[in-house]
Amino acid sequence: LTDLTDLTDLTDLASDLPFTAEQLECLVSEIDIDTIQALVAGEVNSLRMLSFIGVLSTCEVDLSDLAN
Repeated sequence: LTDLTDLTDLTDLASDLPFTAEQLECLVSEIDIDTIQALVAGEVNSLRMLSFIGVLSTCEVDLSDLAN
């Protein structure tokens, strides 16, 4: 996906991840999709995770959403 501003693409992608399309749109405006997928997969170390806390809060993503 090169243009994630398309709501249809975001809805399709959000269905594969534990986020709403709106949350995903917010997240991709701040961090790249590969990083988002790594967060969901638990592949981001704790120290790096701290740098995303503000983004997750801004996008109204609860940390427990990442555990699902």
